[in-house]
Amino acid sequence: MRRKSDTHGDSRTGRGRRSRDRLLTGEPPISEGLAPAAASSELGNQLFMLGDDVREAALCLAGIESFLVDVQSLLATDGLRQRDLAELLHRDDTATRLDELEDALAGLRRSLHRTCTELPPEPSAQPAQALGRLRAHG
Repeated sequence: MRRKSDTHGDSRTGRGRRSRDRLLTGEPPISEGLAPAAASSELGNQLFMLGDDVREAALCLAGIESFLVDVQSLLATDGLRQRDLAELLHRDDTATRLDELEDALAGLRRSLHRTCTELPPEPSAQPAQALGRLRAHG
């Protein structure tokens, strides 16, 4: 049986558990189409760092998943009590995991920006349009 989070959207979107597994195992993020552009040492380094930042963010998301499930479970109970939420909030790992996720996402955003500036511009696209698409999906 698949979890609801594994079937977001169409069942054949490539998202969900398989997508998370690919992120966590560190499958090479560079497509064959980008390989020639990645040959330049600076761009290749940026692409490697971007892939690493994606994996780090995915690991942080996986690490916080149990916390999110616990919050959701508490919200679904009758008679939600302040004490229950406080215990969850003050668990030893909660603040650390939230901080790690925040840092990982900030690093990913910086890495995306640096990589975007290193890639050659598309002849038909304006940079503002490309960044607008990135922000809309980010």
